[in-house]
Amino acid sequence: MDFVFTSQTVHNCILPALICMFAAFVQGTSGFGSALVAMPLLVMIMPAKVATPLCVLMGTIITTDLTIRLRHHVDIKTVGVFTAGCLPGIATGVYLLGNFDDVLMRRLLGIVLASFAFWALFIKLPVLNLSKVWGGFAGFAAGVLGASLSTGGPPVIVYCSLLGWSRDRMKATLSAFFLVASIIIVTAHFFGGFITGEMLEIFAVSALPVLAGTWAGTALYNRMSHHTYIRLLLTLLLMAGLLLVIS
Repeated sequence: MDFVFTSQTVHNCILPALICMFAAFVQGTSGFGSALVAMPLLVMIMPAKVATPLCVLMGTIITTDLTIRLRHHVDIKTVGVFTAGCLPGIATGVYLLGNFDDVLMRRLLGIVLASFAFWALFIKLPVLNLSKVWGGFAGFAAGVLGASLSTGGPPVIVYCSLLGWSRDRMKATLSAFFLVASIIIVTAHFFGGFITGEMLEIFAVSALPVLAGTWAGTALYNRMSHHTYIRLLLTLLLMAGLLLVIS
């Protein structure tokens, strides 16, 4: 049977793959943000219950690559604290995914994100000696948001940003945590019935573009200074917050 290129092909396969590739480029550069970029765009062409597990699977590819590249800079203890808080957060997020209005949740998250990022861009971030308890809270919030909206990055990014870490340590630790969280969330989505044949077909088409986007983003990251990297993180948080509010 000959392959027929139709508008439905573009809508169902090619457009999601291009969105995922661009989102992977953003995370390859910054260490986070693939779901924050992809979710507002994907929900315009598919239900949130398809887009959310797709973004999590996409994130598993990206974070595996980044964690391997930056493995010598990973703060293992912080990853463990984030993960301990993340587990009950994921259970809460899976429940919210099936029972609450995702539009309201996205907009509330967007307001918080945009407000923090706008403040941090124009006022120098303080360096704080935050306890691991705050890291656990950040992990819990990341689990809730990751499982329900596939946007679990902001809480742990805010936590790491306030510690004054180097860009390599921050990106490596975030990537390692996101990898662990993605695996847990994919498992929870599977048992929750959110991993469908339709979603897996889109993921299969998007896998290679996601890798290409990650590699291109990593190449750009290697040319950045620490100051530029932090400004990029905050700008992406601001843009993501605004997108979540208006989407």
